[in-house]
Amino acid sequence: MIYLDSAATTEVFSEVLDALKNIHQEYYANPNSIHPDGQKSRRAVEEVRRFLAHITDAQEEEILFTSCATESNNTVIKGLAEAFPEKNHIIISPIEHKSVLNPVKYLVKKGIKVDFLKVDRNGIVEIDEIQKRITPKHCL
Repeated sequence: MIYLDSAATTEVFSEVLDALKNIHQEYYANPNSIHPDGQKSRRAVEEVRRFLAHITDAQEEEILFTSCATESNNTVIKGLAEAFPEKNHIIISPIEHKSVLNPVKYLVKKGIKVDFLKVDRNGIVEIDEIQKRITPKHCL
């Protein structure tokens, strides 16, 4: 079989699968629970958060864990608009994934202005088109 949708998902390396199996067997409890197993899981999550903050030069509170790309995209797109209300303009391609387009459509209802850039038959946006539209009002 030839798999051509690696943009959506791809096979997991066996080393990653082994590590995940061990983690799921030892740290299976809800990390938001107050019982000992939950707190053990919480400590593991916080250890990973510290590690990721260290290697990315971020603050620990800046590291968020989400369950999927859709949740991540919604968090970032809506979060940027909320964090910077004075920046009420978005530039986007009309061929983005629905997990990007849907929160942008939601923000349009909230008053955010959106420019949809034209793409060529290969899905490429002209850099000049982006540069022409960028203003200090853009949040994304």
